[in-house]
Amino acid sequence: KVALISIPRDLWIPSLNNKINAAYAKGNAKEIASEITGLPISYYVSVDFGGFIKIIDTLGKVNVNVPQTFEDNFFPIKGLENDTCGKSADEVNTLKVKYSGFDLEKQFTCRYEQIHFDKGVAQMSGSDTLKFVRSRHSNTAGGDFARSQRQFAVLAGIMERLISFSTTGKLTLLIDTLSKIVRADLGKEQIMKLLQIAGDPKSYQLKEIHLTDENVLTNKVGPQGQFILIPRSGTGNWTSVQSFIKSELSF
Repeated sequence: KVALISIPRDLWIPSLNNKINAAYAKGNAKEIASEITGLPISYYVSVDFGGFIKIIDTLGKVNVNVPQTFEDNFFPIKGLENDTCGKSADEVNTLKVKYSGFDLEKQFTCRYEQIHFDKGVAQMSGSDTLKFVRSRHSNTAGGDFARSQRQFAVLAGIMERLISFSTTGKLTLLIDTLSKIVRADLGKEQIMKLLQIAGDPKSYQLKEIHLTDENVLTNKVGPQGQFILIPRSGTGNWTSVQSFIKSELSF
């Protein structure tokens, strides 16, 4: 049995005085994840956007089961984050007076591209997959909770590809390539040993556990006025979260 647990990036961590995504920069994401879930975390693996693309392309594209059709008209184009889109300094200042936050960003349409994915199985390259998992501004499937579902769909596609590499005897070469792309606190030899212990991926039952505002979290406003999520049992009180995870793990 395998359980995938999604922790939303807006979750407020009192010990960090910040959201959980700050734990990556501080280097203690593994410890924070263990604190939240109540589970021992043995290893961590992390990858940046460029590495993510390389992983998918190394696998030779993946088949992803898109959970629902969605369109995002505001997917950021790399390198155009500060482009004024031909607007003068006075026009930019006028917009800054009238708008703020993402409403201000949307006034600079040249910074964005439109992306669209149809429901069903789609074969995706690395760049396609990155857009699929990063998209946040769809009217029908926006936000981090929908994004975590898409991320799990990609993980399932990656697992399917890994199975095919295993059956063709190319797994060792693949792991050697991937170990140069990701950051992890375990080496290639440990990864190969874990894969041998784990056995056939097709024999596993898979469970997705999403921590959301529909089960154990609630929406709040943070110290600087930002949107945050906290446990329903109270800020920094992870008992309700851990009880929920424990009940979901009994599948």
